[in-house]
Amino acid sequence: MITYNSTNKFIELKPEEFLAYLKEDGLQNAIDYRKENGELDSMGREFYQRSVKTIFQVGDRTHGAYKKQTSLPIDIIPLSNPYKFKKGDTLTVRILFQKKPLTNSLVKVWHRVNNETEKIELLSNENGEIRFHVKAIGSWMISTVKMIRLPETDEAQWQSYWGSLTFGYTK
Repeated sequence: MITYNSTNKFIELKPEEFLAYLKEDGLQNAIDYRKENGELDSMGREFYQRSVKTIFQVGDRTHGAYKKQTSLPIDIIPLSNPYKFKKGDTLTVRILFQKKPLTNSLVKVWHRVNNETEKIELLSNENGEIRFHVKAIGSWMISTVKMIRLPETDEAQWQSYWGSLTFGYTK
């Protein structure tokens, strides 16, 4: 397993661009807040950071590292080893934000094979989990975003955390 967490970066978007971005990533809490507080016409100012995890398998011997919890702000943890799948199996992953289940969050599952990408979108349940069918072919990425409102400052109104888990098959 390899993990990486970036430092905060800053972005500022025009109101209509920020709204489109929030909609695309299912960040309804931020949309609702901006609407309720008369901010739909204001610039979107945000700090963001990325939490990425890649698990890989070398050889035939499997290891339990795939299920190890990390210190990433968003940690996406497979509940079974993706490298032991057979045709028709499903994978359940648990998504944690600051070590607690991330519930009711839009999660995107990307599957790339032969230069074509299929994407499905799921909502995490009360345990922060999603479940989907896996084919032991191609590359996989599971991703989600958590956005929180910051106390009033001159710099940014929002802090977002972008998390992803990737794995893949070469055979």
